[in-house]
Amino acid sequence: MNRLAKETSPYLQQHKDNPVDWYPWSDEAFRRATDERKPVLLSIGYSACHWCHVMQHESFEDAEIAAIMNEKFINVKVDREERPDLDQLYQPVAQAMTRSGGWPLTVFLTPDRKPFFGGTYFPPHDRYGRPGFARILNALSEAYRDDPAGVEQSESRLTGMIRSLQDLDLNQSMSMEPLSQSTMVSLNEAAEAVLGYVDFEKGGVDGAPKFPNTPIFSFLWRFGLAADSEPSREATRVLLRNIADSGLYDQLGGGFHRYSVDESWNVPHFEKMLYDSALLIRLYSEVLLTPNVGSDDRLRFREVLEETVRYLLREMRDPDGGFYSAQDADAAGESNLYVWRKDELSELVKAGALTELQFRVFCSRYGITEQGNFEGGNVLRVSRSLDQVARELAPEFSIDEVQMRELVSGARARLLESREKRARPGTDRKILAAWNGLAISGLVWASKALAFERRDEAAAEALLAAQSAFRFISERLVHGEDRLYSSYQGGVPKLNAYLDDYAFMAMAALDLSRSDVPESDATGYLNWSGRWLSTITRHFRGEGGETPGTFYFTSDDHETLFERPKMLFDHATPSGTAVALTAMRALSEFDSVRFPFENEVRTRLSVLFPFAALNPLSASEVLSCSLLEVLGPVLVSGRNAAELCRHPHVFRKPVQPMFSEADLSKYVVCHRQVCGVPVTETATAAREIATKLKAVARANAA
Repeated sequence: MNRLAKETSPYLQQHKDNPVDWYPWSDEAFRRATDERKPVLLSIGYSACHWCHVMQHESFEDAEIAAIMNEKFINVKVDREERPDLDQLYQPVAQAMTRSGGWPLTVFLTPDRKPFFGGTYFPPHDRYGRPGFARILNALSEAYRDDPAGVEQSESRLTGMIRSLQDLDLNQSMSMEPLSQSTMVSLNEAAEAVLGYVDFEKGGVDGAPKFPNTPIFSFLWRFGLAADSEPSREATRVLLRNIADSGLYDQLGGGFHRYSVDESWNVPHFEKMLYDSALLIRLYSEVLLTPNVGSDDRLRFREVLEETVRYLLREMRDPDGGFYSAQDADAAGESNLYVWRKDELSELVKAGALTELQFRVFCSRYGITEQGNFEGGNVLRVSRSLDQVARELAPEFSIDEVQMRELVSGARARLLESREKRARPGTDRKILAAWNGLAISGLVWASKALAFERRDEAAAEALLAAQSAFRFISERLVHGEDRLYSSYQGGVPKLNAYLDDYAFMAMAALDLSRSDVPESDATGYLNWSGRWLSTITRHFRGEGGETPGTFYFTSDDHETLFERPKMLFDHATPSGTAVALTAMRALSEFDSVRFPFENEVRTRLSVLFPFAALNPLSASEVLSCSLLEVLGPVLVSGRNAAELCRHPHVFRKPVQPMFSEADLSKYVVCHRQVCGVPVTETATAAREIATKLKAVARANAA
């Protein structure tokens, strides 16, 4: 009997009609495995995953393969977005046994939930150089029955490997000295090491497949500002410049796909994840909020930022304000929605939807050809600048820049309208606290950048959306005074929140406190941030109040697993430990009695920083946090203080209600518990902030 019909997860719902006797992750499944002396087949995926759909259609919907699964295994299906703890715990099994990870994750467990074999996608029968799933099933069932010693040996090896990975950051050979001014030297060395992997021509990290790796380039940008490192800044600009014009970016609807299958960003894997667009709009915003951007980049980055915000509000927002988690790669064929044949554009001309000139301009701008760049169609990417298009068409048409922009904009709008009539990919309407936290932070920073670019209406809309999403989480996913649920679907909050939920929502609250909101609202957001960070210190430390290294990924009242997972490394999202420590460091600067996190931050960073400095590609968020610790947060107060919070190290300190109007009209800039004299001019306060940041960076680099 398939037991997924009552599950709220859209991913589990996709499998409710399989002929497989699926269980959700539950004690019931493992009790049955124990009673029947069968191994457990654990399949982990997510609703937008293309290869998860492929394995479903090829194997889980195949009656013969399902019969083998039902006869010889207890089958458990898990949504990785609802249970990231299980994904983190078992993902190393596939990496150890196949030298690659990803989804679908397929792991075989003993009834006590320990792994003895694993992989990712398996074809139904032998092909692609991979053994067929049917053969794997029969072989593992036989081994489990006939070779218990071999299974036990494999289980012992894999669980030992998982435990050793969890304890990487506690290696006793690491220095536990507090971070100091000399840390800037180590940060410079880490940045230089990262730059050695950067593709300065195409952007991103060398090789394929290619991911945005936003935590890496956020660190490079922030370090570049602090140390006046032009290579670090340029590495970030090259990434943002290239993905803005690439197939990774939806050139019609805005928003970013998950990754590119090639090193030139031509063809993406077509799913769209909330976290990618959320993290990238923050990075685009941080870059736009500085003078370190040329005019062409500034215009293009602003376009991408505004379009991506519109995409999030148009397609990813629940009517009550929360943000959905993902859009599927598949819609009547994986690439259907995003790929165009040239003859389809010709048909739009015949139908009067496009003019001939729009058609010519669009095809030139986006490199549309008969043969295409993907399976006979064209994934849209900017192939020529507007000047190049104008020169190409000059023998027939005389088009100035303003006309060219209008032609491109008009053609994009018509194609987007036409695209809306195609089969739509599914949207996973699950609302996750962690990813909403990232979206809230991204939208706050977008509102700042759009206001800086004098796009006042778009800035206001972005900020309102951030506030609305925060209100959704605080009203629907909070229980007790300071505890969170992780997931919300169909009116039901569920699952104990993870470290990322608390860390990302605490940072979202901190970011909202430095947005253009009333002083009382800013104070309220700071209080939310402090409560969630205090929850982390109470429930994510471990037995005996253990402090060194990373926080645990699960709380102390979470389901007991064979190993309690930790997470130092960044993945597509930044390390929850690093984000939590960053927010703690900022709040401790406000009031070390009310927010007593300073020692927590320094003790943990003394353990984590040496490891991150040696592994900068995988622990960049720890490096960003360490940079803040070394330079120190800057606090600014005053009625318009939010306008001055344009740097990630600058925070707004709300003015207390008893202050007079005269006090509110003045700015006070504080750094390392020392405050400057009050000033009335915004420009004067801005210069004081910039001077403090630059002076400290120079002193630490010396």
